[in-house]
Amino acid sequence: MNLLVATDSFKDALKAPAVCEAIAKGLRMADATFNIIQIPLADGGEGTLEVFLHHTKACLQTLQVNDPLFRPTTAAYALSEDGKLLYRNGKCFRT
Repeated sequence: MNLLVATDSFKDALKAPAVCEAIAKGLRMADATFNIIQIPLADGGEGTLEVFLHHTKACLQTLQVNDPLFRPTTAAYALSEDGKLLYRNGKCFRT
């Protein structure tokens, strides 16, 4: 039997890939013959960057920026290998 496990993260507990893996593990315990396909999802909020990285060949990049109160912090974004696709804060850009 083919089964699709497609889920979002569990806020403050598990990221989407870990949730998919936990569900798949439980299904395999029930029946080792299941063919399980895992597709982590995100709704544009928390965990979206990780899911974007999971589904693409993009690399995680970080840089030092200032928050609205000018305190130093680290920002993260994903950049495709060819530099033509960028994911940052819920937005996807093509160059």
